[in-house]
Amino acid sequence: MPERHKGREFFESVETPPEIEATLKAHIVDREPHIAGRRELIKKMGDASLGAMEVSIGRADPALNVESAVIARGKAKVLVGPNGAGKSTFLDAVMERGAHIETQAGRGAVVIGKSAHIRETTRIARLDQEEMLGRVDDFEAGEVLGQAAKYFKRQFAINWEDSAKYETNFDNQQVHARIEMLMNQIVNLFDMQEFLKTKVKHLSGGERTKLALFMVLLSEADVLLLDEPTNHLDLRSIAKLTALFAEYKKTGTAILSVSHVDWFLRDAGKDGVLEVTWDNSGRTLSESKSPYGDYVKNPTREKVPIISGDIRWIQRDYGYKAGEALIDSPGSFTIPQTPLANIEAPSIHGGELLVLSGDNGSGKTLLTETIVHGTRDGLPRKRKGVKIAYLPQFWPEKVVRGSIGEFFQWVKDDVTPHAKGSAEHPEQSAQRLFLRRVGELSFGGAPRAGEQWLRRSFAKLSGGEQRILWFIAASSLRDVDMLALDEPTNHMDRSLQEKVTRTIRSFPGAVLLSTHDRNLIEALSEDGGKLRGAIRRPTHYVLEKKEGKSRLISSQETPAEYLERIMREAIQQAKKFKV
Repeated sequence: MPERHKGREFFESVETPPEIEATLKAHIVDREPHIAGRRELIKKMGDASLGAMEVSIGRADPALNVESAVIARGKAKVLVGPNGAGKSTFLDAVMERGAHIETQAGRGAVVIGKSAHIRETTRIARLDQEEMLGRVDDFEAGEVLGQAAKYFKRQFAINWEDSAKYETNFDNQQVHARIEMLMNQIVNLFDMQEFLKTKVKHLSGGERTKLALFMVLLSEADVLLLDEPTNHLDLRSIAKLTALFAEYKKTGTAILSVSHVDWFLRDAGKDGVLEVTWDNSGRTLSESKSPYGDYVKNPTREKVPIISGDIRWIQRDYGYKAGEALIDSPGSFTIPQTPLANIEAPSIHGGELLVLSGDNGSGKTLLTETIVHGTRDGLPRKRKGVKIAYLPQFWPEKVVRGSIGEFFQWVKDDVTPHAKGSAEHPEQSAQRLFLRRVGELSFGGAPRAGEQWLRRSFAKLSGGEQRILWFIAASSLRDVDMLALDEPTNHMDRSLQEKVTRTIRSFPGAVLLSTHDRNLIEALSEDGGKLRGAIRRPTHYVLEKKEGKSRLISSQETPAEYLERIMREAIQQAKKFKV
């Protein structure tokens, strides 16, 4: 029998740059196979790569009670629940990262199964929801990926001079070849060639997600914990990723994905669902063997929304008529050292809904920012007095470091710097809409509770809570003629996504939208809201990138038709991938 690789050797390396090594060590752990607890519960978990029943995780307040959470070898499940309910807490406990699964005498059971690969330890790899590439910002993307591949290969040493380890050397040589093959396939399948020579700090959001995700996939993990793996990815890449799951499952890999992208959950959760619920009795993690698509149809599931009621835009008299140009583009512009060359931005008219599509790295965010702020040459031209509320994909650093109250002020002063005022303060809108009991958004009952809440750190809110607060703040401003929305539903659960869809439909001005949210695209393609009494249909533009340059095309396809076509193409490409 081949000698199984010792887990204690995994991170012994003097050749890997320390920044890359630290990133890998923070997101990949080797744990000894472990079975403990009540025999009847252990029996129920069967061939689990990871399992816990009737245990608790004490870091959460209140504690997270785990009724059942089992991922069998070669299965893929999804973990769902409201923002802030405890999903990340469970993943932290599995990784032994500041949280631990607690058992009591005679109660509960925990299983960490044996490796599906040639290791004595079980490898658990985690893609974090939060940014995981900060340490490697000054490296080129290709160097990071290549060093990660070399690092993983070094964990399977080959020494042909030792004839006693012939079988081990042969097995390890196969591992080396497989890791090299995986890296080459990943680069080709996900079109990474164009940014491999780019420093990580200059990558787009989607490119950073790809790099982080595939550092994890190269590790040959037994358990993959993917926390928001679709963040900033284009539709084509998400379709390819879900198609890859079938190949990884064949190797015995267990996969648990956390996401707010409903259509991704349907594809990634065909083997079952883990759900965190939160009510007056506390937090509970339970599971269902039903596929996610069937599970969400269950009428007995209690749905507790983060906000109650709809976001209402202030009624005002606009200084233009529906159909009149708010933004005009009389000439083309080029932004040096970017894909945007000789671009003629689309004109945007009062009441128009314009959807901008394109793959990662094509320049959608940069084009949106250029439309909002203009170039040095004053292109595109903004109609005098037009005010645009811009929801960026990433918050400025001063916003992340500030308080909730400072965030509201930023929306007013920076996003619409000349706003005349509000019908009500945004914090009053928030207090009217948010339910009292939701985590960091709790106001309490005392008169000063709202003031205390405004002083809380904005960064402590979940990503979905942060973005819904932006809509609340923008809706309180009187002067907003146009919304420019870059991935408006990122980090949002299904209930918040539906809330944002209604909010966009009800906005009476123009909307420029870039999104990879399939549900949002389909909903707005069907009904974009009312314009002069009729349903408004989206105008659709696509940025197509080839040989490093993008061109802007007025598409004859609806956004939904475009989405379906590129997903079919992506799935066909991914079927050729071999793990």
